[in-house]
Amino acid sequence: MMREIMTAAILIASTLQLARADDSLLISPDIITFYNGTYQGLQPPKAMAVSADGLHMGYSYCPEHRCYIQPSASSLAMQACVKAGGYGCRVFAVDDDIKITYRVMGQ
Repeated sequence: MMREIMTAAILIASTLQLARADDSLLISPDIITFYNGTYQGLQPPKAMAVSADGLHMGYSYCPEHRCYIQPSASSLAMQACVKAGGYGCRVFAVDDDIKITYRVMGQ
């Protein structure tokens, strides 16, 4: 009986670990190209948000040297993502720090 319980616990833990490994956002190659190019050249504070389908995004940045953004760069990026037609938008990056696990479509 104890062996069956231990086996069941190991199977459940393995399944949860696999689910977490596959819990990455699938994003368009165009979005990662934008992140690696244009976005990287923007002044902080900056943020970027990506929709649940990985096809829409929004971003915000500091248009001047040493500016203060109110509301936050993350909030503005989320608003821009929704305005671009995205749903289920999530913050993808704050400044140059990517905040979510992602995979690029087709790779």
